[in-house]
Amino acid sequence: MAFWSKKLIEREWYHGVMPREECNALLTTDGDFLVRKTTEKSKPFFCLTVLFKQEPRHFPLFFENGGWTLKKAPTTAILVRAVRQAKYYIQHDEIELIDKLGAGAFGQVWRGKLKKKGEEPIDVAVKKMKGNPKKSMLRGFVKEAKLMRTLSHPNMVRVIGVAPMEEPLMIVIELAKNGCMQSHLRKEKVSPIEKLTGFAVDTARGMAYLSSTMIIHRDLAARNLLLGANMEVKISDFGLSESGKTEVKAAKIKVPIRWLAPETIDTAIFTTKTDVWSFAVTMWEIFTNCITDPFPGLTNSQAKDIIRQKHPPLEVPCANPANTEAIKKINSIMAECFAKNPELRPTFWEILKKLAPEENAEQYSKIEPLPELSEKKMSGSRRMKKGGGKTVPTGLSVETVTEKTAENVEDLEKTSKTKKSKRAPPDLKKCDSTFLSPSFADGGSRRVKKSKMTPNLLTNTETEKTLENEKKSEEAPKNEGEEQKKIEENGDNPVEKSN
Repeated sequence: MAFWSKKLIEREWYHGVMPREECNALLTTDGDFLVRKTTEKSKPFFCLTVLFKQEPRHFPLFFENGGWTLKKAPTTAILVRAVRQAKYYIQHDEIELIDKLGAGAFGQVWRGKLKKKGEEPIDVAVKKMKGNPKKSMLRGFVKEAKLMRTLSHPNMVRVIGVAPMEEPLMIVIELAKNGCMQSHLRKEKVSPIEKLTGFAVDTARGMAYLSSTMIIHRDLAARNLLLGANMEVKISDFGLSESGKTEVKAAKIKVPIRWLAPETIDTAIFTTKTDVWSFAVTMWEIFTNCITDPFPGLTNSQAKDIIRQKHPPLEVPCANPANTEAIKKINSIMAECFAKNPELRPTFWEILKKLAPEENAEQYSKIEPLPELSEKKMSGSRRMKKGGGKTVPTGLSVETVTEKTAENVEDLEKTSKTKKSKRAPPDLKKCDSTFLSPSFADGGSRRVKKSKMTPNLLTNTETEKTLENEKKSEEAPKNEGEEQKKIEENGDNPVEKSN
């Protein structure tokens, strides 16, 4: 099949609905480029992103005469190497959704099957993003996948891949076959102390690994602990997590108040030591079989008063005299984790050694992480047969752009006039991927004469508005530090999240 008749979605340099800033991060050398999709009020809009003089530039693509094209310009080669899709990108038609397992802030979680060509189908869980998401929500969803890609540990939920080519965007993760630990314990009502201790050890082991990678979870709770095939705990839900930082100040996030450390309630600051506090609350949940949420019978306001004033704020009752010594040890560890001064709280390695003295905890800090989500592989470039030896990317038909026209999309001329095509907007799966001239794909140098553009997706004015909004939404997180920081309380009964 000739290049110019292939579908855009099948091209190795097409990155789907990945956020603008994520795509920018993939470009490292002048001439690196990719194609992505952005939306504004449900209108599809496709964009060529290229690194020019170490600055990402964004050019709108239009569908014309059965192919994709961009604004015509004199030829100066700047498109050199295509940024390939990562190996962990998954096509939507490889995912089968079977039944819904739960819901969260970003969307739904489904049980499904991954059916890759030439491989046996495997059971998976699929995090499916809500339709027409806000840019901030899309960024957060991709950020979670990117963070999870760096983790490789038996007590962490593993990411298998990401499906960004179409909407809704989906994250494919391993299926925790025994479901949510909270639901399991509530159903069981009374569990052997050895089993509960094993759950606590698994959680401490996973958090010890997580803290060694400089990641703050920020939402550790029994509802976010899953159970694998061998009943091992797997920590999940990294939607609020932050990596590479020792301290994070929240900006208007919604979190369940009953798992928060007193300094977080007062200052909105999260650290690894606030995760230690949340771990103690989670221990209370585990050893009470998750019968109720913490601080039962109290309002959030009353719970905050106890968190600030009482030490320890929670203790596990001993219902079975045979477990007296074990529960006494658990309450002692919890009391250390509940120290009002965060500097006096133990590390997760210290907690693990107290819970499982015989275990070699350090072995779990040496597991190599998987490649980051932003890992890039470049396709080769080749010389044109004619035209002064300028380079064009292998397999791409596109007219190159001069410095004069290498403008950001937000600088597109407002006065440009275009005629709307009578043709209906194309189906991404059915249209071909030609940019300008098939001769370029064959190595020829035939110039395409300038002509009026007839985009049928967005007009130039609409394009300008769309990508100006995109830029503003990209810059918004940078200004959050100037806003007043606060934490909005969630309800008394947070939504149960399940794998």
